[in-house]
Amino acid sequence: VSTQSTWGMSNSVPRQVVNAKETIEYVVSVYQALGITSLPIEDMRTAKLGTLSDCSSLLRTVYGILLLHLSDYKWPPSVIKSLTKEFNVEQCADFMIYYLYILECPFILCLEQDQFAIDISSSRTVLMLLGWITNKCKVFEGYDRFLMSTFQEASNFASATIEGENKKNANTGVERSAVKDLSYQEFLEQFQKAIGQIDRLESLHKCYVRRCKQLKELYNIEPKELEWISSIENISKMRSLLEDLERDIKVHIEKMKHREIFWVWLEEAVDIDRKSYINHPDYSCLLYTSPSPRDS
Repeated sequence: VSTQSTWGMSNSVPRQVVNAKETIEYVVSVYQALGITSLPIEDMRTAKLGTLSDCSSLLRTVYGILLLHLSDYKWPPSVIKSLTKEFNVEQCADFMIYYLYILECPFILCLEQDQFAIDISSSRTVLMLLGWITNKCKVFEGYDRFLMSTFQEASNFASATIEGENKKNANTGVERSAVKDLSYQEFLEQFQKAIGQIDRLESLHKCYVRRCKQLKELYNIEPKELEWISSIENISKMRSLLEDLERDIKVHIEKMKHREIFWVWLEEAVDIDRKSYINHPDYSCLLYTSPSPRDS
């Protein structure tokens, strides 16, 4: 941990150097999940150092984000992937300049005779453009909405399945809970509750099977099988699905920490005079262990 002063402030602020490679991998995976699949993490690192010779992968990502924004993140990833696959900077330049200008992008240059261009004077500048558009178009929020829709479908399906079993056997004591517009944590709690309900259904099933066996052995009575037991295998499969989703949500919640690290990693490239990153061959960045001068 160092105590160097930054941002022109004389006071010392404790900072810690971290390797942000996992953070960049997370950000790239967010782009990929939304359909933008051609951004190598190495391009992000070399762009920050100002040594990336071909910025087409970064500009393609900017183009994909603009498409996502214009569709309000309603176009499926397959459509975005198809539209960005044949990306050509010259062919898409007018489109990108127009919408970046509408969004009041600070990386649009005003030339003579009312001509405009994207500032691609250095790979670091293009990286800053990518960071700006990621924030402006709320990419992380769009990613959350994309995941939420997936979890919503699974939750509705699970609730309907459990409710159907309840109707077949009204005495299970298992109730359906409505799932609507939930957060990650609320989805996690909902899935955990549903798993508990399935556990109870499976327990009732085992109890019934054991009782049927006793009646048959002791009294040679063959009880009529309850209707809902016939689908117990489907219920067990549902339990497995919910457990997978529960793990996925826990992973997503854990990885959300990378979003703040990403902005810090980008901030270090804003001021060319800051040398903390220049000579790092890896993905190092500085994290403040207490509020930064900017925050103060």
